[in-house]
Amino acid sequence: MSTENNTVRQWRAPKTVAELAAGPAWTVERSATTGQWSTAEWRHGSWQIGLTPVRHGVVAAMLWSQDKLVEHTRGGEATICAKVTGWLEEIARTA
Repeated sequence: MSTENNTVRQWRAPKTVAELAAGPAWTVERSATTGQWSTAEWRHGSWQIGLTPVRHGVVAAMLWSQDKLVEHTRGGEATICAKVTGWLEEIARTA
């Protein structure tokens, strides 16, 4: 049996907010003038994640549960996407 046929594709975490928020669970607001995203939100039950650009290349991310802020962070887009992916995986594990 060929090893090529048994190769499992490695899952790649999203590197951009556009990739992260491409799923139907996300709501993305865009600037009417530039088309650039201005907010991205994900909701599931009592959980909510919000993303907003702070300045060029920097994104703020907030995680809420039952309308209480659980965690917030800022960083480069790829770093924040990895952090949010971790939040989503943790939420999925506890659901």
